[in-house]
Amino acid sequence: DGLRIDHPDGLSDPCSYCCALQQLWREAAPAAMASQPAPLLVEKILASHEHLPADWPVAGTTGYDAARVLDGLFIDPAAAPALSRLYARFIGQRLDIEQLLHDRRKLIMGNMLGSELSMLANLASAIARSDRETRDFTYQGLRQALAEIAAGFPVYRTYVTRQHCTDEDRRHVRWALALARRNSRAADQLVFDFLGRLLLLERLAHHSARVRRQVVQFCLRFQQFTAPVMAKGLEDTTCYVYNRLISLNEVGGDLRLLGVSVSAFHQANRQR
Repeated sequence: DGLRIDHPDGLSDPCSYCCALQQLWREAAPAAMASQPAPLLVEKILASHEHLPADWPVAGTTGYDAARVLDGLFIDPAAAPALSRLYARFIGQRLDIEQLLHDRRKLIMGNMLGSELSMLANLASAIARSDRETRDFTYQGLRQALAEIAAGFPVYRTYVTRQHCTDEDRRHVRWALALARRNSRAADQLVFDFLGRLLLLERLAHHSARVRRQVVQFCLRFQQFTAPVMAKGLEDTTCYVYNRLISLNEVGGDLRLLGVSVSAFHQANRQR
């Protein structure tokens, strides 16, 4: 009756993949059903401020976002300060959830995903060497900057392609860049300008055809990288050490969001 697509964020271009599935459906389905799109559901985890990309030909997500909003109805937002004080007394310290998330993502990139980070740094270094304005950027400096950008990413990933870059993609990348600049100890902050251009595929015409292919490859691979960084840094690590309210620690939950108003619940339903 339909297809559930697990972990589409691991794909290079999830939208194109879903479009290809819809085309296969139109070719293979009985005539009476082929006029309707295939019911595709994607296991896509959305941040509380994020919407499913409008151009994906899917019926929706598998429901983590709906569960988060439903769960929020049963939590009184006014209780957040008291609950936070109680939790701090119980564990004997106050934890900054934003700093905790940042540090756990850096931990994941330092071990489990270290080889993927090195691959991205090597590719960025090769691109930097092709231009006299950027050839002084070191491999280590690029690697550290990439780790800072990924550690501060506000969503699982962006969906930039050579043909397509949305305003939302730009906002997410620029948010991560601003946070990385603030947290970085690098003397040369121009490295973030360089990486920002790569991540948004800006100034492609500035490069040769060979380097353009490298830039596109770098952008696509980085987007596939931030998704597991988020998943392992949040679901597989932070959710096991930050338990202010355990019902928030489900997949797709937001550890920072205590409670959802009735009006926000209705608005989410209208959008859906």
